[in-house]
Amino acid sequence: MEGAEVKTNYDEEKEKWKRPPSSYGSMKSESEESEGPETDENGAGHEGAVLPERPAPVVIGSQNYLSPETLYTMNTEQTKPPGALVIETGSGDLDRAVDDYEEDEDEEDEDMYITNSPEPPEPVEFEGLMQTDEDEQPGRFPPEQDMPFVFTNILKTLTPLKFEEMYKFRSWLKLMARELKDSNFMEGDLLDFVDKMIEVFGHSKTLYITISCLDSSGLKAQAEELQKVCMKALIRYRLTEEINRKKKFVFEGLVESRVQNKLNQIFVEPKISKRICGAIDPSHEFRSKPITPLQVPDPDSFTSLKNLFRLTKDDGSRVRTVATTALPGSGMTLHTSKFCLDWAENTANRDLECVVRLPFHRFWSLKRSESENVSLLEMIHICTSAFKGLDSYLEEADHSKRLIIMDCLDSFQDSVDWLNTPLLTDIRTPASPEVLMVNIVRGNLLPGARVWVLGRPPAVSQIPPSLIDVFTEIQCFSEEMKEDYMRRRFTPELAQKILAHYQRIPTLRILAHQPFVCWIMATMYNRFLDRQGYGNNPPRLTPVITNLFLIQLNRRLSYYYYQPEVKTMWSNQDKDMLRSMGKMALEMLRRNTDVFFKDNLKEYGLDLREVVMLTGLCTELPAVSNQRRFSFIHFTLQEYMAAFYVFIMFYQDSKNVLESGGSGKLPFFRQSSSKAQPCKAANVVRCAVELTLNSPLGQYDLFLRFLCGLMNPTCHVKLFGGFLFEYRTPPVSGLKDVSKVLEDAIKTAPADRVENLKECNREVTQEDL
Repeated sequence: MEGAEVKTNYDEEKEKWKRPPSSYGSMKSESEESEGPETDENGAGHEGAVLPERPAPVVIGSQNYLSPETLYTMNTEQTKPPGALVIETGSGDLDRAVDDYEEDEDEEDEDMYITNSPEPPEPVEFEGLMQTDEDEQPGRFPPEQDMPFVFTNILKTLTPLKFEEMYKFRSWLKLMARELKDSNFMEGDLLDFVDKMIEVFGHSKTLYITISCLDSSGLKAQAEELQKVCMKALIRYRLTEEINRKKKFVFEGLVESRVQNKLNQIFVEPKISKRICGAIDPSHEFRSKPITPLQVPDPDSFTSLKNLFRLTKDDGSRVRTVATTALPGSGMTLHTSKFCLDWAENTANRDLECVVRLPFHRFWSLKRSESENVSLLEMIHICTSAFKGLDSYLEEADHSKRLIIMDCLDSFQDSVDWLNTPLLTDIRTPASPEVLMVNIVRGNLLPGARVWVLGRPPAVSQIPPSLIDVFTEIQCFSEEMKEDYMRRRFTPELAQKILAHYQRIPTLRILAHQPFVCWIMATMYNRFLDRQGYGNNPPRLTPVITNLFLIQLNRRLSYYYYQPEVKTMWSNQDKDMLRSMGKMALEMLRRNTDVFFKDNLKEYGLDLREVVMLTGLCTELPAVSNQRRFSFIHFTLQEYMAAFYVFIMFYQDSKNVLESGGSGKLPFFRQSSSKAQPCKAANVVRCAVELTLNSPLGQYDLFLRFLCGLMNPTCHVKLFGGFLFEYRTPPVSGLKDVSKVLEDAIKTAPADRVENLKECNREVTQEDL
């Protein structure tokens, strides 16, 4: 009867003390059972959920809370319901409020801070604190992951707790939430208490802490129920914590020289085209236009990284599958990390419920280990722990708000039958890695989920267009992006020194359009410019390309073949492959072409997958008449590979391949002369000079410069030592004679060739510190 009387009084007084509009939407601040005193099975009453201790009067009116949660609360008045003392925590007159309470003869000393208050009316929207519409960035949180939903359910869970249960909960909370002060536990009612937690930790972490404290307090039923109701919000918290832990920092370089940087600090937003063009920079120091016309993306086709899944199909619907490709070294994995980090930090794509990475590298590891077939559910647990104990989420029917990122398609080294692979729809059914991969992309597994596939062009081009809604391509750096990249990494003074240093060489300025080359120069010159005397002379071109060559090949061995990231000798098969690639590059120079085909690879005994997909030195261009076309990632690298072949044949086999007809007719030298004399560096360079001066400008000029640069001990002793050659390999002798050949050529060369010949001589003679 007592409960009925209280309820009647409550109904009569409801309009008098109704709480004004709350910031948390249509949430209730109490459970329906808390409208009257609770009774146990014997009918005995017990105390409602309260904060266990009464706070001392504290004046906090001077505090300025700037978080959205507190801004909401400060606009919500606390009124005094019958039978409860509510401290207005935003007021500076707490002492007077407590004194008034003590003078009230109708109240007893043991009054508690009752948490019940009426259901608020429709919420008031505060300007500047509302989320962006879902169709715009950063997007609107899904309702079950948003703050009002989480707040309401935390409050519903805590309200019915007894005094002893609340005391245990509070004790565990003090251990887990050390950021909260004792006063934070005591000020105001339970609503204010939860509000303060959300202000300090955010609603997702508050949910996690609440569940953990309930479980630790022995309230497992309440913890499990809260976890079940707020499952989507808990998954989002787990994923964001995992992404922040793994993606917030990027580790650059090999293990022995790895450097850690903040991703947001060094990341330069790329240009992404919705049209596949090849992404090769057509610029060249001597050629005004490339030999083979290259397609250039239309500026209207560009989109941003964060808007990839806001693109629409012809019928106006959102895209489901996106494939992205780029040149080797463009940082595709870095771009996926940035996408995930923006989502985890709630700065983009907040409308996605979850973002899960299932890299092809993991699928290939399973295939390579010849382990038993696994289900998609097991595969997800291998890649992330965020869904532990929450498998039911993945079995829901609607997956439209979920994103699966599958990067590095080129790491799966078996051919994949995208059209005839068996159908699979159950995430618990074990299958081979190929079956899982194909059915995710098709949309049979996790139907409706958005899928982002990334890989190098030769791999992505094998996916049937019917399975992909839009193909995109990451473009190289613009001039502004190159400078932005340097200025993000270094102090303004050092960035300016590095920019001014490498821009003295036109080819380096061109190659810096590729992000990987830009990173190499940033790493090299940051270290070199610390040395006294370095930087007085312009940089040499050959060491930069040699570093690119070495890093890409060592990455191939470590990433695709699981060899340790330490200096080891390359295998004979690796050396033979590089020699054959160089021979093909020299023949391409002779024929004045920059494109090769499958038949050319067979002619030189080269494997298409190894050369085009794994080395990181070549790429695939858009097909013409259904014929696949390939090229080096820049024409400059083709010239380097040709010079590399000539140098290797001279240094290891003591042969001058230029004298034996590599370029056709050489008027000043006869093939028989090499048989009478041992092969010398000066003879090789003399042939290369003759070849260059008797060919059109640009065909062999950089080839000659690279050949001279490889003669310098800095390259073939220090850089190649331990990889291509043994340590302490003897340097090339006769470099003074090589310099004399170049000086003599400068005296008689045409005016448009003199500058390059001077650079060739500097490549041979300059000793960098």
